[in-house]
Amino acid sequence: MRMNYNLSMNVGKTDITGHLKTFKVQLMLKLGLGAMAGFILIQMLNFGWLMVTIFLVFIILMMISLDSYRAWIILLVASTFSGLIYSIGSYSIRPDQVMLLILIVGWLFAFLAGKARLYWIPMLLPAVLYVAVNFFSSALYAPDKAASYLGALLLGFYLLMYIMTVLVLREHPDKLKTAIKVMLVISIIQAIYALIAYMGQKAGVDLGGVSEKQLEDVASLQGGFEEPNFLGAFAAAMGLMFLSMLTGWKAAIRPRFAITGLLLMILVLGLSYTRAAWMGFLMGLLLILFIQKPKRNIFNPRGAFAITIIAVAASIVVISFASELSSNSLAERASNILQFSGGSGEGRVGVQNVAIKRWKDAQLLGFGTLSFPPELASPAPESSWLYSSLIQALHDTGIIGLGLLLWFQAGVVVTVYRSYRKTEDQFYRSAMAGFMIGSVALFIASQASSFLWLGFYWIFSGLGVATALVVSPEAEETCQQKAARQNFTE
Repeated sequence: MRMNYNLSMNVGKTDITGHLKTFKVQLMLKLGLGAMAGFILIQMLNFGWLMVTIFLVFIILMMISLDSYRAWIILLVASTFSGLIYSIGSYSIRPDQVMLLILIVGWLFAFLAGKARLYWIPMLLPAVLYVAVNFFSSALYAPDKAASYLGALLLGFYLLMYIMTVLVLREHPDKLKTAIKVMLVISIIQAIYALIAYMGQKAGVDLGGVSEKQLEDVASLQGGFEEPNFLGAFAAAMGLMFLSMLTGWKAAIRPRFAITGLLLMILVLGLSYTRAAWMGFLMGLLLILFIQKPKRNIFNPRGAFAITIIAVAASIVVISFASELSSNSLAERASNILQFSGGSGEGRVGVQNVAIKRWKDAQLLGFGTLSFPPELASPAPESSWLYSSLIQALHDTGIIGLGLLLWFQAGVVVTVYRSYRKTEDQFYRSAMAGFMIGSVALFIASQASSFLWLGFYWIFSGLGVATALVVSPEAEETCQQKAARQNFTE
């Protein structure tokens, strides 16, 4: 007994000594990091309070990045504020680009610590090949190789947003529904901000979020985006998401919330004065009747009734509101929805015609990323950026690049559709219907202003694919097997 007592005492002392040593190491590490942070902060004060603020924000974001899901939420929010651009010489930095770097650093720490893992990512092959073709054609044919390499690198950077979205949400399948709802809430916040900025502009108060460059003497909503075309495309996709949530056999979210979000998106969509986004939204309205339907029906009669009522009511409200503030500019714009012989449409069509003529001299691989001569853009503003995503791909990377881009975009929709057919969960069915139809709307809108050069499109696609993977029968079976192994081990 005395031997056992002495043995237990020795073991207890050893445990206490080990804990004390670990505590001392952790304490010294924290004190060292604190002293280093304090020293850096003091040095930053020499450059002013702005540098101190930037440093503190960076440290906070790095701490948040250790939770990859929270860091991804911030990335999602940042992608809807792409209009906030910080220029350094000839280079520009957007909030979502900075947040992506922070997310990647945090995820790598989690991966090295064994708290994150790699997953198979659908449509990664055509996406990577598309970026590779951009580099290859730029190396062969671009007149300004440095600028083309930079454009291709930027495209690859946005592809990483798609990859990280799939990886993070596959790691947190229990938070997937929350992620989709957060995206819906963000869209409402964007709409409210844009409308407040619009009314503020009419009252003589500049709150940002409004542009007068799109139409002469008419204020167009742009929200946190760089231009109204992007906000219009965003509102079209998110409006279709709300509509999908509303028109299933059972509402996937609270109907009051869905209707409010839908009406706000339609209002913002109208006041963005973006005809391509309007066309994408209208195409989505038709598609949703045949996608969100009972299995034995050809189309969804309940959805048709709801869409008709909402469309009529929203049209009356939007046109009345816009006419009150914009002298019937909305009605005039709508009456010329397919007329591109004047205004901004004329310039864009002219630039695209020139780009197609140039492509005929380099049909296979194009001329390299962003290689269109700016001086040929007249009467549109001088830029190497072409308005249509398809024509941009055709001019820059030829038939090969265009084929890879279409492979990726169609593959995302097909991936989501396969899981949509198999799942019985009403929330996920409605969400995936929204992702499919929203992707079509973004594709149509991207023929007037390409969304490929902004983060939201890639995050939206990644969220749709992650949803499809998590709710697929194979994923559910894998989760059940994993849980069974954990229970057996315990």
